[in-house]
Amino acid sequence: MAPFVRTCPRCRIEFESTPAEGGVLYDVCPRCEGVFVEASDRELVLGGPLPAPETLELPNPFGPSAGVGAQGIDLDCPSCLRNTLSDLAVGSLDRGIFACDSCGGVFFEMGAFIAIRRMIADGEPAPRISTYGLELAVPIAPTRPPPTSPTASTAIRAPRLEAPQPLTRAEAQALRGDDGTLTTARIPHDEPYSRLIVVPLCLASAYVLGLSSFGRLLGTPASIQFHELGHAIPAWLSGRLALPLPCGMTFWSASSSVLAHLLVLAGTGTLAYFGVREKRPFPIALAFAVALLHLTLGFVLAESRSVAIILASGCAGEIVLPTATLVAFFFRMPDRLRWDFFRFLVAPPAAIAFVEAFRLWIGVFTGTEAAPLGSILGTRGDGSGDLERLIHDHGVALTSLARGYAMLAFVALAVLVATYTFFAAAAVRELERRRARP
Repeated sequence: MAPFVRTCPRCRIEFESTPAEGGVLYDVCPRCEGVFVEASDRELVLGGPLPAPETLELPNPFGPSAGVGAQGIDLDCPSCLRNTLSDLAVGSLDRGIFACDSCGGVFFEMGAFIAIRRMIADGEPAPRISTYGLELAVPIAPTRPPPTSPTASTAIRAPRLEAPQPLTRAEAQALRGDDGTLTTARIPHDEPYSRLIVVPLCLASAYVLGLSSFGRLLGTPASIQFHELGHAIPAWLSGRLALPLPCGMTFWSASSSVLAHLLVLAGTGTLAYFGVREKRPFPIALAFAVALLHLTLGFVLAESRSVAIILASGCAGEIVLPTATLVAFFFRMPDRLRWDFFRFLVAPPAAIAFVEAFRLWIGVFTGTEAAPLGSILGTRGDGSGDLERLIHDHGVALTSLARGYAMLAFVALAVLVATYTFFAAAAVRELERRRARP
């Protein structure tokens, strides 16, 4: 018979065993760092059978919060599988502790596990986990042994340690909220309904908005932002200083700058550092891609070729950057960026810019739309527009530009559809698992 494998009730991945004093093993989730402890091992894992300031008492199992984790998802006991965990409270801790009514096992979020371990000596501040994160309450009174009573066997004694233990790196991150373990202050990335609804709803709304000329006018500011960022990003990556303005202009230096190279390296290194530190694969891959583009645009290509890429990247930015934004909606970023919240704000304008750029260049390629010659301050044919400079100064044909942008739009659409299909399928499976629970 295959060995019994426990999985984290929140992340649905296999626990890792961690030794405690006395050779006892307890389970730790490698992703959210939640801790599951068997009823028989509680005292060894949490500090021994010392007197505690208060006791863990089971709340009303029929209360509105029973069995619901910090992400609003029912949590099943890793040991009993189908039994739903109930919320617990110890002292002033009223978040992040869940126990099984059947086997007595307890699941701790990392913030709660740290808080309990920090209840150590007389006069030590009693931590409190609330919807605003980890706080410090007033100093606790000197401890005394809990009174014996007929119901003492149903209480779980809270821990005390002989001496303060230094915080581990993971504990320090949890106290700061860097790794997302204090999920009461975060919007979950793996919520299935947001994965299923948000991106299609934004794209459908953008399509309806673009059916009228007035709607396209309302969406123009979003397209301008992505257009100017499309100029600025390759300018930065090529080692040039650039300033994108919301009025439809981007100022960038004609030659490379040491300062610009250093700023790009600093930004790339910071993104990679926090991606590795918080175990986020998406920012790590993004940092690698940025470093590769920086090397190519700044040191491999000739100056005239990099200038042509900067000019062409304005219209390309209206396709690529909105697509990257909508794809990034499904991925975690470093916690300090608060991408869990801001992704909902940038998804609608990204969808508007993508739909408008897709409609424009498919129309230009098929001959139903006119190419956007000219600039925001000039007129068509005066040579000031990006496309006109590419045609006159760099010898690029308009038909080649239209074909290239149309192909880029189709590739971007394919990437967007593939990403959404992958995460939507996972969301559907999660909803089916929820409906299958008794």
